[in-house]
Amino acid sequence: MTPVGLMLGALFAASGVLFVLTGRAPLRYGRHAAPDASGVPIRLAWILIALPGLVLCPWTVYGAGGGGVVPLIMLVLWMLAYGWRGVLYPALIRGTHGKRMPWAAVVLGAVFTAALAYLNGLVIAETWRAYPLRWLWSIRFLYGVMLFVAGMFISRAADLSLINLRRRGDLGYVLPRGIFFEEVSCPNYLGEMLMWTGWAILTWSKPGLASATLAVALLLPRAVSHHLWYRRTFPNLPPNRRAIIPFVM
Repeated sequence: MTPVGLMLGALFAASGVLFVLTGRAPLRYGRHAAPDASGVPIRLAWILIALPGLVLCPWTVYGAGGGGVVPLIMLVLWMLAYGWRGVLYPALIRGTHGKRMPWAAVVLGAVFTAALAYLNGLVIAETWRAYPLRWLWSIRFLYGVMLFVAGMFISRAADLSLINLRRRGDLGYVLPRGIFFEEVSCPNYLGEMLMWTGWAILTWSKPGLASATLAVALLLPRAVSHHLWYRRTFPNLPPNRRAIIPFVM
């Protein structure tokens, strides 16, 4: 098996392990952090996790000689996703004073991002498969972009709603209400899962599928943990609200 194949296999295996482990106990940051938690300041943590996606993917694309309309559109979508998580989101979040993410979670996140950025960079550079111009009006691309854009909109709108719940300097948690939150506790995670599922479809590649698999493995169990935390913390949580999938879970 080639090094690229080994890397891809390791990502799929890690997704399964993380799904089980984080289903048993959520990663210890945010509302699930220990009171005396140490580690990386939360703003810096998100920057470090997303940085390989912002740097390594375009470097891989152009280092492999990638070009053309379809790869350029794919790269723009990728950069929009990681530009939010690594630049805008850390700049906008509030109430981060004293909050940290464990070093292990930051290093693991950066490693996963680097692996996905490299593998998806090879996809975009057309070394994994060819993307002729007609790919733009294929059902896979059109449906994948639709899911990607819809997921991005849901996730970013939910992120902004959560950010706006807090006044500057406020360190507490508030029960989110309003758009999307009436049906599920974690629409931001639902949006991310839809976004990367769309990416897997629009690229129609194994690295794209690895991105979606890892997103689900990390976010689905965490959404359930968030939902249970909301139920324990807020007695007025709407009884029909689900964790991440409306009317289902």
